[in-house]
Amino acid sequence: MKIAAIDMGTNTTLLLVAEYTASGEIIPLQQAITTTRLGETNPQQPHLITPRAMQATLITLKNYLEICAQHRVKQVLIAATAPLRSKTNGAELVERIHRETGCSVQILSPPAEAELSYLGAISNKSHLPGLILVLDIGGGSSEIIIGEGKQIKQYVSLPIGAVNLTEKFIQSDPPLETELNQLRTTIQNTLKELIPANFRFDQVIGTAGTITSLAAIKSGLRQYQPELIDGQMLTRSAIETLFAEFCLKTLSQRQQIIGLEPERADIIIAGTALLLEILDWFKINRFIVSERCLRYGMIVKANT
Repeated sequence: MKIAAIDMGTNTTLLLVAEYTASGEIIPLQQAITTTRLGETNPQQPHLITPRAMQATLITLKNYLEICAQHRVKQVLIAATAPLRSKTNGAELVERIHRETGCSVQILSPPAEAELSYLGAISNKSHLPGLILVLDIGGGSSEIIIGEGKQIKQYVSLPIGAVNLTEKFIQSDPPLETELNQLRTTIQNTLKELIPANFRFDQVIGTAGTITSLAAIKSGLRQYQPELIDGQMLTRSAIETLFAEFCLKTLSQRQQIIGLEPERADIIIAGTALLLEILDWFKINRFIVSERCLRYGMIVKANT
């Protein structure tokens, strides 16, 4: 059965068209990613999705639905995360999408987002034994999930991500050390407040745009290739080296980094800082990269 999943996130809107087999395997047929920045903030109206982001998302969804039609997809799943939970005109966008496309959008609660992120990340890694820690660094929120098999044991949804941290702390180009210190302190305080002391795990998987971008940069990929990202091992030391490089470069210089999408160059510093603080908190030195995330989890959940 051909099925599609669309993830409307804080930074990007992503499409997965896949074949879901009788054995439960998800075979990707086509993927797309568009930077729509639903989570961007207008200082005069901070609680509203901006008209630009709303229009960009609508255009992107219509383009994705055309791709789905070309593949003769049987079912299209659309979900939204932090920006539609937090912005007061999120319901307006959902209504416009339904009116203009006929499609419904599910606004995911933090527990639902955590479950789908976890299910997606492990969807082709069921061979991993023991308790699995999944790190999902998002644009407006980040999920930290412990599970075993397909069952979640614990999770924490952090109200911080690459986009909102960038907007709050990174004002200079390149960033000042004072800005980076304030960024780190805020992340550390958030972790102290929200992460329980009893998190235990045997395996670590990292997923979503910041982490897959770091894997692409490390591999020197001029063109993003999911099959070369998935299953990579990233080390803390390699990430620290990349972070130091990012912090010394201007935005225009970061946009030239091989493996980094130019549209992500402005938020890669905050996203990487958040990842490093989480790794430090849990004393993690290395982890497996999963190119699969929430979209894959949507398909798994819809068929269970």
